[in-house]
Amino acid sequence: MLLEERNARLAQLQSIITRSDVEIAEKYRRIIEAYQIEAEYGQSLEAYESDIEIAGQERTVDILRVGRVALYYLSLDREEAGIWDPDSRGWYPLPDSALDSLDFAMRVAREQAPPNLMALPVWTEGGSQ
Repeated sequence: MLLEERNARLAQLQSIITRSDVEIAEKYRRIIEAYQIEAEYGQSLEAYESDIEIAGQERTVDILRVGRVALYYLSLDREEAGIWDPDSRGWYPLPDSALDSLDFAMRVAREQAPPNLMALPVWTEGGSQ
């Protein structure tokens, strides 16, 4: 999840830490700032439209990111959903019973519904939800 952005932030921190012309206070400030960005990212909810590959086909879907916990897709017709499998680096289909919860979570992320408890499946080691 945002791996390129995280790697760039880490590389910038590493270059600053090794420089002797940067004051310790500035180094500390930059480290704390990076921690805050990571902490905020881990607690956020985001929904956006994207093109992804599902079963060898490129499709436009809605994506839901729940902090660093899970990444979901929901087809634009709301008939199909899946969760990202970090082990295989691919999408795992979710049962139809997850469609309504995922649709509600998408609306919450887009501020179209009031925040409320969301019952979403999560990926577990070596398998499904």
